[in-house]
Amino acid sequence: MKYLSVLWGILFFLVIAGCRENIIDFPQEDETAAIYIDSTPLGALIYLNDSFTNKYTPNSIQNLSPGEYTVTLKLINYTDTTFTIRLDKGDKHYVSILMNP
Repeated sequence: MKYLSVLWGILFFLVIAGCRENIIDFPQEDETAAIYIDSTPLGALIYLNDSFTNKYTPNSIQNLSPGEYTVTLKLINYTDTTFTIRLDKGDKHYVSILMNP
């Protein structure tokens, strides 16, 4: 009789543990930020803090730590365009730049 109650206890535990599929997990707050950069004309080289990112507009730079960044766009026959942006965690900024010949 003692083994029967232990068996029922194990069975009850397995049934309860199998019902976890309805538990809702809330996403954690994103600790990083992103910049989405577009330009007219397209194809400008994107520099972040004076380092080439190997990206061309339109494109994005993601997984950035919060802080201040200097972004420079360079394109042949156009004036380099530089701007500074401050990012907080979770920020997603969209920047559209009209480049001057």
